[in-house]
Amino acid sequence: MSAAASARIAILAAQVEEVAPLLARLGARYDGADATARHWRSDLDSVAVAVSGMGRRRARAAARALLDRSGARYLIVCGVAGALTPDLEVGALVVAETVVNDNGARLDTDRRGIRAALDAGARLGAAITVDRMIATPADRSTLRALARGPDPTRPLVVDMESYEAVAEAAARGLAAMVVRAVSDAVGEELPAFLEQCRRPDGDLDRRRAIFGALTHPASIPMLFELRRRVRRGADGLADLLERVLPVLRADPV
Repeated sequence: MSAAASARIAILAAQVEEVAPLLARLGARYDGADATARHWRSDLDSVAVAVSGMGRRRARAAARALLDRSGARYLIVCGVAGALTPDLEVGALVVAETVVNDNGARLDTDRRGIRAALDAGARLGAAITVDRMIATPADRSTLRALARGPDPTRPLVVDMESYEAVAEAAARGLAAMVVRAVSDAVGEELPAFLEQCRRPDGDLDRRRAIFGALTHPASIPMLFELRRRVRRGADGLADLLERVLPVLRADPV
């Protein structure tokens, strides 16, 4: 275990862009990389942060390494996600009371974290984790039917990491929460070639994505817009977590 072992709360995201504003506000410093993730820590706030890359396998491995490395007793999973219900506009912040995988398995998240996020302005919902990019309204409709659960009215988002990270925390008997900012609305269609730009480990090959954009120039405006939305979502998540972290730090277990 490294010098980051004093951390009380661990935060996991897939992309550094999703946590860049939060890292700056925490005054976090880079703490190196391992085979699963890049790591940061904030000594002042006793927070460890890791960026895993996209996908379920990367999320599970990074959550395991982050919790081992930091000794944290609480896990927050954050980042952007796609909307599965029309009540979620781009930029909306959702705290998931349940995470679901595409086999229908479900895990509940920490009630105290949920309350803190709701008090900070998030909306209560659920998240479904899949191992592929969801690009079309038809894909979203299929997932919506799978993840509905007992409440057909609740907001739903889709991501590629939350369930596996929460499962790792649950296997250790640790509490976890999930907060997501909506980056694409339920009726939007994303560039289909992005799914073919993933590496065998699940993460996005950015060089292939750039080549794909050049060969599909009509997609370029949407890609720039998505980049802008990720930045906007990251700012919203940083605002939210600045209010949530003091509540959790007071008693993170």
